[in-house]
Amino acid sequence: MNPLTAICFNALALSLLLMHKRRPFKQQNRIIVFLDLAVAVIAATVFVRYLTHTHFYLDRIFFKSKLFVAGQNPNVMAPSTAFCFVLMGVGLAMISAKTKSARRVAQYLATAVTIIGLFSLVGYAYGYNGLIQIKAFIPMAVVTAICFLLIATGALFARPKEGFMRSFSSEGGDGFLLRRL
Repeated sequence: MNPLTAICFNALALSLLLMHKRRPFKQQNRIIVFLDLAVAVIAATVFVRYLTHTHFYLDRIFFKSKLFVAGQNPNVMAPSTAFCFVLMGVGLAMISAKTKSARRVAQYLATAVTIIGLFSLVGYAYGYNGLIQIKAFIPMAVVTAICFLLIATGALFARPKEGFMRSFSSEGGDGFLLRRL
């Protein structure tokens, strides 16, 4: 796994952990939003590098010796990974918002990341590269796809009584049926 990818996952996990803290401290929401938006900005720079075909590697600044080993392909973040980080960074920042519509959008972004992670895992399971990678770029790693599933699931259950997650967590027949599917 790329070191920059690991740092982004740790920042998102810390953000989720702070969201679930029982005794919030004064600056907690600011720290959560900062972590989430930092991940989104880092991933956006990587994604823009793929779109513009530039040779600006943000991870080379900090981890040059770990990324480029002679005789091996460079260890860089995949474009699908960068896209998922942008979605999760913005989504987790929106979960902390005060409006219900922002939290609903955050749930949709987490659902999109869940679907991308599931497609990657299914692609690896069946050996189909069309679900794993975008064109000629490097594919998302299996471990990365699993981590995205875990982070996205945590984001969906961060506010289970709001948005479409209300149906999943309800005690009625609709919640029972959705949980069984």
